[in-house]
Amino acid sequence: MPGLPPRTVLDKDAETPLYRQLYDWLRKDIESGQLPVGSRLPATRAMAERLGVSRNTVLVAYEHLLADGYAEGKVGSGTRVAGRREDDRSPAKPERRRPLAQRLSAAGRAMLRAEHEFGGVTEARRDPTRPFTLDVPALDLFPTKIWGRLLATRAGRVDSLLAQQSPAGFWPLRQEIAAYLGLRYRIRCTPDQVIITSSACATAGLLAKLLLAEGTPVIVEEPCRPAIRAAFTAFGFPTCPTPVDEHGMTVGACAARFPGARLAVTTPHSQFPLGHIMSPARMAELLAWADRVDGWVIEDHDDPGSWSEPSAPTPCRFDDGGRVIHIGEFGQVLFPGLRIAWAVVPEELADVVTTAQRASVGLLPMLEQAALADLMSTNHFIRHLRRVSDAYGERREVCVEAIRSCLGDGLPLQTSALGTHLILGLPPGLSADEVVATGRRFRVRAHALSQFYAKPFDVPQSLVLGFGATPPDDLRAGVHRLCSVFAEIQRPPATQSTVDHSPSVTV
Repeated sequence: MPGLPPRTVLDKDAETPLYRQLYDWLRKDIESGQLPVGSRLPATRAMAERLGVSRNTVLVAYEHLLADGYAEGKVGSGTRVAGRREDDRSPAKPERRRPLAQRLSAAGRAMLRAEHEFGGVTEARRDPTRPFTLDVPALDLFPTKIWGRLLATRAGRVDSLLAQQSPAGFWPLRQEIAAYLGLRYRIRCTPDQVIITSSACATAGLLAKLLLAEGTPVIVEEPCRPAIRAAFTAFGFPTCPTPVDEHGMTVGACAARFPGARLAVTTPHSQFPLGHIMSPARMAELLAWADRVDGWVIEDHDDPGSWSEPSAPTPCRFDDGGRVIHIGEFGQVLFPGLRIAWAVVPEELADVVTTAQRASVGLLPMLEQAALADLMSTNHFIRHLRRVSDAYGERREVCVEAIRSCLGDGLPLQTSALGTHLILGLPPGLSADEVVATGRRFRVRAHALSQFYAKPFDVPQSLVLGFGATPPDDLRAGVHRLCSVFAEIQRPPATQSTVDHSPSVTV
């Protein structure tokens, strides 16, 4: 059947939401006859992979085509171009409702603009042990029997939890978190300063809403996790990318370029994805900037890869004015589905944040909080952290050894003792985006380094490869499949495979 002509990718920086761009694209081709009646549209997952967007974006576009009569069938089991009646083409046809984006509030439109930041990275939640997956801990080492026993015990006496309902979280868990943070990060705090939340990124956005005037810019590291940028974008705060070097965030650059900023977010223990540790001098500069502008610093503790006494200080050791807020997630060290995060706020903010939590989220499930408190109050929790820390060290060595054995020593390879990923430079002429796209067919989940930059200009052609979630044997197999990806891309066109992997409509 006829296919669509080659197109440019959807414009992720445009005001028009991605789902609307895709809808308009397909609608015009249907009305012009480019897509004849009965043509089968690609599966939503295949379309999303080809366009580099999330599957939800394609689902929404297809649903609009179905609602407006341009397509028929059931999304998920095949969608085809529908026959259009003559009266459908009549100018007298009733006017359609305004597009959803025009009926949303400014906050709703901001959330739609933030959606594309999540595509591709959060896809890792499916098949989490696939080689090179990021942001997933060693699920094969999680003490499932112990966790199940703790949950069952708490469920058997759930009546004891009924009266312990607080938007700030389960009090015994807040006590355990305060002790844990003092041991691991040397953060001195009381349980009253600990607020239990469901997401560190969402908490960062909520804090910006509480502390900043609408539209105030927020300084973030360049590069950083797309989710942290998306969280601020969704709450209506523009993000200002500030480069990092081997000493951490370049404070002088951010102060000069963004004089209106009042909030900065940093990952000082192991910058993601570059792995740098912020120097004490740079931390002192950051706190001095916050004092000077009467601002705040959010310290994101997103370093699941090592359990050891921290050699570098944290900003709180320089913080005499109560300007540092700490956030983190247990999903990074236990399992993502736990959905328990935490924030440590200055004492004067504790009541304000608790009130905002009550208004925006309400009460979080108590059973999991109680079971986690029980896990942390025993040796099981620290034992698990030390076990996965040793495992990450082994998996890092396995991954590096397999890459050197398969690809040689010529490619630059950057690792961090604290992280659960490494950065692999590519040979000249090889595109990271092409490696990522081709890797899907070989069941490897590589990520382009440029994916973590807001402005990916002049970013080296490199891959970010996670190893924390994947057992050693599977990592070795993954490296060999990555070598096959390189060979596939570099193979001369005349000898490339003639198998057509495309769906019925080429995009």
